[in-house]
Parts: sequence; C-alpha cells; structure tokens
Amino acid sequence: MGECIAASADSDVHGSGALKILYYKLTEFLKCPLVLVFVYNDTGRPPIKQQMQRNTVVSESLWWLSQSQELVQAFGYHVHQAPGEAKSELAYLNQHGLIDGIMTSDIDVLVFGGCKLYKTIPAKDREYPDQYLLFDAKEFQNIEPGLTKGGLLLFALLCGGDYNEGVPGCGPTSALALAKSGFGDRLIDAAEAVYHQLDEPDFTSFLESWRLALRLELRLNIQGNLPRRAPALARNIPDTFPSCKALALYLNPQRSTSLNHSKILKTCGWNFSPPSIPRIAELCEYRS
Repeated sequence: MGECIAASADSDVHGSGALKILYYKLTEFLKCPLVLVFVYNDTGRPPIKQQMQRNTVVSESLWWLSQSQELVQAFGYHVHQAPGEAKSELAYLNQHGLIDGIMTSDIDVLVFGGCKLYKTIPAKDREYPDQYLLFDAKEFQNIEPGLTKGGLLLFALLCGGDYNEGVPGCGPTSALALAKSGFGDRLIDAAEAVYHQLDEPDFTSFLESWRLALRLELRLNIQGNLPRRAPALARNIPDTFPSCKALALYLNPQRSTSLNHSKILKTCGWNFSPPSIPRIAELCEYRS
C-alpha cells in the first residue's frame, strides 16, 4: 500500500487516489492464478521505524488501512496482521514455506531471511506487462558467495538501512567485498552464540577484535576482495559499529514465531477465494 500512496503523491493525486491505484493493481492480479496474502504492519514495530514513518507521506495518516483491507478481501485475497513489521513477518512466512514468495520493493526482506523476492520492474523497462524481477536467496549465494545471511546483514549495516545510517563513505562495492571476506558470517555466528543477548561481555569483547580485523582488511586488502586498499574508510569505522540495537532489531524481529506453522495456516485460511463483484462495486461506489 505504501507504493500506491507514494505513486499517488508523485502523480499529485489526492484523496482516494492511492486506493484507486490499489484497485487497478488488484484487477491486474486477477489475471494470474495467485493466492495473495497482504501483510500489514502492527503497533509492535520498532520505535525507530514508527518515528521514521511520522516524517513520510506514506504514514502521516492511516486513513487507508481499513479501506484497503476491505478492498483486498473483496477481490478474494487475504489480510494478515503482522505482530511487528510486515517485512520481517513476510520473511518468516517465506522461510517456513507458508508462502511461496514475497512481492515487495523492499529488498530488506532478504536481510530478515526471505527466500524469494519478486520486485516490480518500471513499466518502461518491462518486456511484457506482468514481468517481475526475481531475487532468489540461494541463487544469490551461487552468484555472489558473500551474500549469505550474515553477508546481507553486514551489507545493510555498512551501507545503511532501516535501523542505522551506515558507515560514511561505504558503498555497495566495499560492503560486498567485506561480506565476501566473511565478516558478516563471523558477526552473525557470534551474535547467535550468545542467544542474541548482544550486551553480553563476551560479545562486546568479540566486537572489539572483529572491528580491528575489519579495519585491517580495509587498510591492507589482505583477502584481495576489495578493488583497492581503503584506509580512509577504515578510519570511518566507529568504535560503536555495529550498533547492537540495530543488530538486535535485525536478528530478533517481532513476528509469529510463537505460533505453530499449521496453526497459522488453519487460522488464516489462505485458500483460493473468488472475488465478490457486488462487494467491489459497493466499495467503489462508497469511495466515488
């Protein structure tokens, strides 16, 4: 829904324009043999994200929330309320085979453990109308060995993401090179070894030695994955990197892990359901 609101803002469309865009998207989806589940954010989102959203056009008002859900259900699709952030919930559902793939423009779902991401391609770049770009986590690792779960996490921490601003001067090339060098895998292994209690003395000690090794790699390019030595970037690595708060948010997101997988499916009933033309007409008439 955020994409619909952003599109309506870019097009200078006001009022129910975002719902109109959603309506046309839903009609396009009807052409495909899909069972779609629309996952919505809940109030359990991290405070940092709630604060960030207050500064964006997408979330200044949630006037669209119930109306978009009614429209989605009228088209025969399903609504699922995430206990926290929608993207971490989507990643969890995808990881455990409860959904086959994730359709979103937010590639961060891969950092949360999503397996398959379908990303929209701009209309001018498509070869055919319903073309999407597929990101497969396993294929990622075959093409770029550094893009493991730990590598993706390190990439987000270095370049900046939803929970941190990143390291000044660190771009995708350097971040990927450091991920290939195994720094992300070592970081995530150490974090999981202390059961995500990221303020533990052992983990703090690990971070000190890990940062030294990271800076040394940037200065000397020991493993040869960097295009060149980067002493200036090494100096930009602060003693507070990575933020333990950001790490915890990536590694311990609030999601439906407490529920049995079959119970989620049984409760949600994510089966094929035909659209209700009378209900769609009623909602459109109400918004006209």
